Amino acid sequence: MLNSLTNNSSMSLNPEPRREYVNKKYNYFYGVMLELWEMVSKQNLNHKNKLLAMDFILYSWAGWSAERWNSINEIYDYFEKTGQEKLKIFILQAEKIIKKNELIPLQSNSCLKFAFDDFNQPPDYIIELGGGVGHNLIRANQSFTSAIDAKNIHYINAEINKAGRTLSSKLFEDMSIKTYSVLKFDYYEPFDLLQKLSKILKRSKKIHIFTLASIEQITFLDYNLFKMLKYIADVSSELKITFCEPVTWQLKEMLDKPLYQHNLELSQKRAHNKNLWSLIQKAVADPAIGIKICKVSPSIFRSDKRLDLAGIQVTF
Repeated sequence: MLNSLTNNSSMSLNPEPRREYVNKKYNYFYGVMLELWEMVSKQNLNHKNKLLAMDFILYSWAGWSAERWNSINEIYDYFEKTGQEKLKIFILQAEKIIKKNELIPLQSNSCLKFAFDDFNQPPDYIIELGGGVGHNLIRANQSFTSAIDAKNIHYINAEINKAGRTLSSKLFEDMSIKTYSVLKFDYYEPFDLLQKLSKILKRSKKIHIFTLASIEQITFLDYNLFKMLKYIADVSSELKITFCEPVTWQLKEMLDKPLYQHNLELSQKRAHNKNLWSLIQKAVADPAIGIKICKVSPSIFRSDKRLDLAGIQVTF
C-alpha cells in the first residue's frame, strides 16, 4: 500500500546546502510571477492569449538579453508603470518574443512528445515531479484535448516550493483544468509523497510520471526515489516514467567527443545532476526494483546555450 511507506522517510539523504538557495530563488521568482498573473487573470483574454501571457511571464526571467525585457523585475515594472489597460501591447510583444525565441514552448513540447507516444490514448493520472507552477502539465492538457478520455485525466503537480504550488493552483483554475492536485514534494524526502498520493490514486490505473529540468537541480539524486516509484508501480496497472533532463553528458557511450565535452562543461558549471543515469542502470539491475528502459535519446531539445536535454523513459 502507498501509505505503508511513510515511515521510510528517515532513509533519505540529508538535504544539500544548495537546496535552500534554490528554494529561496524560486520562492522570489514565483512570488513575483503570481502577482503578474493576478493582473493578467483579471483581463478578459481568450485561451490563446492566456497561454502566451503565461509563457512570457513564467520564462522571461531567464533573460533574453536581445529583447526589451531581460528579467522578471522589468516585466513587473512595466505592469506597474503602464497599468493593465496596455495589456494588449504586452500580449503582442510576448507573442513576438516567443515566436522569435521558440525556446520554452519547444522545450516543454519536446519533452511531452517524447513522453507520450499517442495523445489519443491518455493515462488516468499524469504526475510531474518538481513541476514548478504546473505549466508543463497545462501544455500536456492542451496536447490531450482531442482524446476521448481527456476530461478524465487527473493532473498532479508535485512541487517543493510553496509559492510555486500557489501559482500552480491559480493557473490550473484559470486555464480550465478541472481535475488536478497540487502536492508538496521534496526529492530529498521522496517517501513523503506516498501518503499524499494514497488519498488520490485509485488502484489498477494507468499512471505517467515525468520530470522536466527539475532533477538537474539535485546534484546527487537519492536512490530512494526509485524505491518510492516502485510502490506506485505496485498499485498501478501501468506506470511509465520519463526523465527530460540535461544529463546528456552522462550518456557518454552514445555521444561523439565534442558533444560530450560541451555538455559536460556546461553541466559542471551549473552544478547539474551527476548521477541520474547511473541510478537508472542500478535500478535496472536491482531485482527489488526491476525497471526496464523503454527508450533513450541523448538530445530531445537543445537550448540557446547549446545545452542538450536528454530523454529517458522507463517502465516497471
